[in-house]
Amino acid sequence: MNTKIVPVRMETDMLLNKENSLAALERLHKDPAPVQIKMTKFELWTLLATVQLACRHPQFQGPSRVIAEGVARQLGESLTRTDLHLRALFEAGWDWDHDEVTMRE
Repeated sequence: MNTKIVPVRMETDMLLNKENSLAALERLHKDPAPVQIKMTKFELWTLLATVQLACRHPQFQGPSRVIAEGVARQLGESLTRTDLHLRALFEAGWDWDHDEVTMRE
């Protein structure tokens, strides 16, 4: 993946207080502009599998989970639309019955 994380050097006390954080999230929530990113199909597949795993965690509940699963399902539908095998594999990722237990050495 070609993503670079660049550290932001600012006063964290100023940035990470509750009031500023809530205001920033509110601005983000109200901004209707779409986000465009570039990634390979395999990177998207990996991201979707990670979201599936997170969504199956029993303590991951509430609005964030609903949003994460909804977005992942939309992206997965788009990614697997033309490949029935990938579609079946993607759907299996939501189902505990398809888990395989592995042992660490």
